[in-house]
Amino acid sequence: MKKYIFTLNELSDCLNENKCIVIYGAGVWGQKLIDYIFSVEKQEVVKGIAVTDKTGNISEYRGIKVYEASELFRQENCFILVAVSNRYLEDVRKMVERHCLGQYSCITWNLISSMQDRRKRVGWNGKIDFLVPGFPKCGTTSIYYALKKFSDIYLSSKKENHYFEWCDNVEEPFKVLGDVYFNDIREGQIVGIVEASYTEKAQRIYNTFGGDIRLIFLLRNPVNSAFSDFMMMCRDGSPEVEEAYQKYNGTFSVEMFDEYIKYQKSLEYDNFNYAHWISEFMNYYPREQIKIVFLEELLRNPREEMNNILNFIGSENEYDADELPHVNEGKYVMADIESYRSTRQKTTLAQELRGIRSSGRQFDEKYEAYVSLYMKEGPAKKLYNIKILPEQREKTESYYYESVRDLEKLLDKDLSKLWF
Repeated sequence: MKKYIFTLNELSDCLNENKCIVIYGAGVWGQKLIDYIFSVEKQEVVKGIAVTDKTGNISEYRGIKVYEASELFRQENCFILVAVSNRYLEDVRKMVERHCLGQYSCITWNLISSMQDRRKRVGWNGKIDFLVPGFPKCGTTSIYYALKKFSDIYLSSKKENHYFEWCDNVEEPFKVLGDVYFNDIREGQIVGIVEASYTEKAQRIYNTFGGDIRLIFLLRNPVNSAFSDFMMMCRDGSPEVEEAYQKYNGTFSVEMFDEYIKYQKSLEYDNFNYAHWISEFMNYYPREQIKIVFLEELLRNPREEMNNILNFIGSENEYDADELPHVNEGKYVMADIESYRSTRQKTTLAQELRGIRSSGRQFDEKYEAYVSLYMKEGPAKKLYNIKILPEQREKTESYYYESVRDLEKLLDKDLSKLWF
């Protein structure tokens, strides 16, 4: 067999000649290859997915289990299809040659390109079919990656477009939105947006996208969401968190969460007063166009809940995995104020770059500064496995108690066992 596979015909020969195939690589290339194999109904020959290290990797893809390479390489008569990007290809190829008992071939970029969706592109007509407008820190990123795997659903290559942050500062903003974020829609696709920053913008969403769209809200125990949001701020930055670092002598302390809650209490309605924000949307959209998904139930039964979501937005696909993609888990905070300030600079530049890119202006200088800060982030001091204190959980539950009861009334659902 050829060391490198360049064409679909060569891949077809490989799939027909080998009854036991292992895909090396669980990333984008591996998943694209498996998607294609499913499309030609040859999935029965794939016996597993191999990765160098299972830590942090998915446990299966489309029902095909992921194994550490050392486990699968012991099997004789299995053909290895190496599906990793050029960045890792040489190291993986050498490792396969050292340890593999069977033959192997490497997937090439030419082949990956030929697998791309060849349906006719259609111009964006300014309409979307569904929107996931919230809530932050409730699993919207996992939903984005789960939905993006389906060919009948279009989501932009970047999860969030932050349209309402920059639309008032550019000419023809809706055209810019289409050119940048909706430029690869294929015929027959369901068009959606996943944007947790839209939570507080019911009226603007209605005025911009109309009243026919379907809305999906992801909700999570507000105490857990708030603490996760606090940790994100301690990675990416906000003036309130900077003040908290200063209060604790420039060093992270979990007691800084108390300052975060004080700030939330100063707001008329914070992000996790779910009942208020959903009620705002109900002023513009009928209940049958709104789906409420509880993250705890989604994680407990992802297959059933994801299929309910797919059915709600009109997709004919079926979710056949037993877990959601693990992304954006945010397991660390910056250990001190100096490390925090370096990442805060990077976040500020990223926000500026969004506006510059969206308006079509040159942004080389700022982008180079962003890359420089990104490279410096590695040595920044981080703390992992930060946990909310028991007394903080108790106080925060008390703070959100009334809003949870309001949500129960709004949705006619008892949340006392699910949350508190």
